[in-house]
Amino acid sequence: MHILLTGPSQIGKTTIIQEIMNMAHKNNWNVSGFSTYFGKEVHPDFKKLYLEDINRPKSYDDSSMIAFFQENLPVTVYQSRFDHYAVSLLLAQQKNAQLFVLDECSFLEGDASTFQNEVLHLFQGQTMVVAVARPDRADWLQPLLNQPDVKVYHLSIKNRDAVKKEVLELIYSRMARLP
Repeated sequence: MHILLTGPSQIGKTTIIQEIMNMAHKNNWNVSGFSTYFGKEVHPDFKKLYLEDINRPKSYDDSSMIAFFQENLPVTVYQSRFDHYAVSLLLAQQKNAQLFVLDECSFLEGDASTFQNEVLHLFQGQTMVVAVARPDRADWLQPLLNQPDVKVYHLSIKNRDAVKKEVLELIYSRMARLP
């Protein structure tokens, strides 16, 4: 089984990912994947978005930047960083991973076909994948919604605590059965 967490911004998807990572570290699980996060800059006219190995500290080096948001301009997306850096990260992690955590997949990867294919490939494998995603904004994620082994949770204010509890229980149950 794989898990896809969806919902609007600031609803708690990444909070669930953080809880999963806390549980993984506590239980010495080998978790692989990536996280995306905004930079520390507080300038109101621009933001930088970064991607890094889920197990590494956040890096604010421009070589980890995947997108640049500037007021009143289209988003600048560095597709090659998805297709090269993110894909090489996922490929290198596959042989040892007990769980993949992908925070977050969305519309920015729209032209990064190598990245898209690798993420879809992970969802076809035996290693559990938990992803934060916005399939409503990314056509390339639509095939995941129809896979019988992908459980989709759409978070809302009303259900987010119950979803968090259910997801954590599912993951713990699955991971406890691994050798």
